[in-house]
Amino acid sequence: RPTEVPHVPFAETMKLVAGFGKTLFYSSANGKGNVAGYRLFPKSNIMKFGWVGGNLGVACGMLAYSEHTGDEEARRQAIATVQFFVRNSQAGVEGLYYGDYTIHGRWSPRPIVNESGLGISSRQFGENLEPLVSLVELGRRLKLPETDEWLATLKKAGDFLLRSPRYRELFPQAWTPNGKALGWPTNGEPKPGKVSAAGAQCVVVLARLA
Repeated sequence: RPTEVPHVPFAETMKLVAGFGKTLFYSSANGKGNVAGYRLFPKSNIMKFGWVGGNLGVACGMLAYSEHTGDEEARRQAIATVQFFVRNSQAGVEGLYYGDYTIHGRWSPRPIVNESGLGISSRQFGENLEPLVSLVELGRRLKLPETDEWLATLKKAGDFLLRSPRYRELFPQAWTPNGKALGWPTNGEPKPGKVSAAGAQCVVVLARLA
């Protein structure tokens, strides 16, 4: 039967979550500007944009939290994270962005399941672009001057997706940093087992951009 248990009020829960998020934030100046983002876990040297790190998703949540609470620290951290991504994560072709950054290091591709080479996952790419769409919507509401730059990044990503190789309208599981479909032949159909729905979230982004 139902049992009454202690609970934390929603407002206090959000304060605790935001407080933990702020402890994960890292910022440091380097030669390309200001590195900013949320560590994968405390003391980690890895920032993941997409996947389990979800830096842009965290930034979107923190920016929304600051809108409701007036938390300026959360607001500054969120904006700095997005700015670091849009200004520094460009891969070898316009509109394609890396999702993995090592503190004191660089942006890089990652190992891809069932592939011998490194690449940029289409799933991770979609997981980055969708919160960026939400950030643009939120930024417009808050009248943030950075919003135009975020939107320009999204448009470049949308153009890249429209240019990307597709098989029966499915995106590849991953791209090389130069935008080629990893594991697909330049001409002809991909081999069995090389077609994936990993990039399905990219379609959502295109629909929201339309």
